[in-house]
Order: sequence, then C-alpha cells, then structure tokens
Amino acid sequence: MNEQEPAIPRPSLFRRTSVWSAIITVVISFVTFVYGVYSISAGAELTKDGVLSLAVTFALMWLGTVVTSLLLHSEGLQYISDISISIRASTDDRELKEAAKGLLATLQVQQQAFSDEWVLTKIKDLGRLTANATGPRRHSLAFAMSLVDNGLQQAKAVYTTAQRRDYPKEKETQRMQHLSQAVKDSQDQIEAATVDFEDYFMRFWDQSSPYYGRYLNDNRSAAERGVRITRYFVMEEDVFTNRQHPKRTRLESILKQHYAFPGEIRVVSIEELEYEHIKCAYMLCDNYLTSNSYDSDGNPGVVAVGDEAMIGELQNRFSLLRTLRDRSGELVRRSRKPR
Repeated sequence: MNEQEPAIPRPSLFRRTSVWSAIITVVISFVTFVYGVYSISAGAELTKDGVLSLAVTFALMWLGTVVTSLLLHSEGLQYISDISISIRASTDDRELKEAAKGLLATLQVQQQAFSDEWVLTKIKDLGRLTANATGPRRHSLAFAMSLVDNGLQQAKAVYTTAQRRDYPKEKETQRMQHLSQAVKDSQDQIEAATVDFEDYFMRFWDQSSPYYGRYLNDNRSAAERGVRITRYFVMEEDVFTNRQHPKRTRLESILKQHYAFPGEIRVVSIEELEYEHIKCAYMLCDNYLTSNSYDSDGNPGVVAVGDEAMIGELQNRFSLLRTLRDRSGELVRRSRKPR
C-alpha cells in the first residue's frame, strides 16, 4: 500500500497577505522609481514639497496594496468581519454599561445589594431573550417574557410572605454561608446558640475551615457598626470540669476571639436544658430571620424569613437561655466588661 503523502500546510492569511503585499509593493515601487528618474532626467525640479508628496503617495499606495490583498482572500474578508464584530461587541458592552447606570441608580439599596456587574449581566440576559427570538422561535418570546414577569412577581412576594429554605445535613455548609450573609445584613440584633449535640460544636467552629475566619470577621464587623450580638455556647458538663478536654481548649480560644469585639458571650451547661432545646443549633436575627441546624431527630436545617411561628419559638428558647447560669468565667477571665 502506498503511503499517503503528507498534507502540505496552507500558508496563514498573514503569510499570503504579506506575499501579495510584497509583490504589488515591489511593482509599484519600481514604477514610482522609474517615474522619478524620468522626471529628473527630463529636467523637472524636484522640490522639498515634491519629495514629501511623493513619499506620502508611496505610503498610501502601499497601504492600499495591503487592503487589496486582504480583499483577494475569503479569509481576509472573514478577518475584517471578525474585527468589525469585535469592535461592535465592545461598543455594545460600553453602551449597555452606560444604559445600566440609570437603572443601577434606581436599584441602589442599602449595602449596594445590586452590583454593576449583576445589573449588566441581567440586562444582557434580557437582550439574549429577544436576540434568540428569530424565525419561528419568535412565537416563544411571549412565553419567555411571561416567565420573567412571574419571576419578578415571586421576588417581590418575599417581602410580604414568609419564606423558608431547607438544608439537609449534607448541605449544612450552605446553611452556614447563609448565616454569614444574615450577619452581614443584620441591622439591630443577633442571638445565636451553638448547641453541642452530636459533636456539632467542633464541626461548626472548625478553626481550620476558611468559613470560620469569614464568619468571625462578619460578626466583628456587625458588632462594630452597632449590632447587638448575644452568643450562647451550650456545652457538656465535662467541658467545665476537665481542663484537658479538647472542646474546652477550642472554646477558650473562641471566647478570647469574641471578647476582642463588642457583644455578650454566655456559656451554659447542656444538662440544664430539656431535649427539645438541645437537639439543634439555632439563630434569630433582627427578630425576622430565623435558622436552625439539622437536628438529632434527622430533620433538615432551616433558614426562614418572616415566619412568625418560628420567630416566637426561638424567642422563647433564648428567653430560657438567659435564665441559666453563665459559666464562661470558669473558662476565660474577661479583660473587660461586654458592651
């Protein structure tokens, strides 16, 4: 069987363009040179302006040969088209950003919930809805726009109706991230209880986790802007009696970090509470956002807003915690009184 000859690579557009430009430029240069020699031999006066004019003419003719050689190839036409599309896309993007400024000014709310990038992305998404509605797909546009309208109506409803999101045990990290955002959005007051059921204290306050540092910083920032933070640690009795207990060592470290910024920290014994109060961790933010972790009965964690029943339940839990003896002094001595 005969070996197939290797395919000869086609020269790139720029290589072929360069060849055509060189050939045409050499021809024009030669003609220009002959004309110049003929003019001088004929006694024509070659002034300074004449030399400059001749140079400019030569440069323009060379540029023309480049453009002409580009147009001689289909790839050249495509290349010019790509440049045009790129420039137009860049211009459109700038125009969209300019158009978004007015909309952004309307959407600006506390803490700038709507960023420039977010608004621009949504405007582009709306643009794609109409851009894709070509040919027969034009009939789909009305359905697409109705879905957009429904989505906005649902978004507005979150301020007038209770909202709830469940987080199963395997998604506890996502619930914790939601709590971090709640701390950032807090306005007045935060009450939170870490209950050490099923070793939850060591998992939530994992100092090697990147979440730990962010959550601590979010709490510090909230406290420094005037949010009243009360945090409870509901711990096993062994933590208070055994100085070598690993949970005691970590708790002491956490208490010292929390004492560095305003707030109230209380540590109570888990033995003083009934089962219903120790089967999950929980949090109440601004008496509006509520949350609890997955519990020892297998129920998922929850983050809810405007849920009056859950708000009342957590208010009762924290009222009970406030009646228990604070034993944080058995672990770490405060260097100053809490605010």
